[in-house]
Amino acid sequence: MVMKKIKICALYLTFGNVENAENVITFLLERELIACANIIRNITSFFEWEGKIQKNEEVLVFIKTSESNYDEVVNAVKDLHQYDLPCILKMPISDGDSDFVNWVLEQCK
Repeated sequence: MVMKKIKICALYLTFGNVENAENVITFLLERELIACANIIRNITSFFEWEGKIQKNEEVLVFIKTSESNYDEVVNAVKDLHQYDLPCILKMPISDGDSDFVNWVLEQCK
């Protein structure tokens, strides 16, 4: 059985505050680079930065976009993000409801 390649992906991003997350999401939506995004508030992130253990309150963002828009989305996020090194992780989608997948692709230029 041959699997059909799904042409969308999800991105996992963290932001230091809701305002920066909303600004980035709005920018991406206005340019039709993403279909939608979800903000999950009040997460606590632990990490090492510059030799010290850090604990920060952040917001988590999931973005759904087309594979073809991935590079442009990443570049825009890097330009608009408040962090010097933003967390940007691509999660390939192996399967999904065809109606939703098609909607994502239609929303993205």
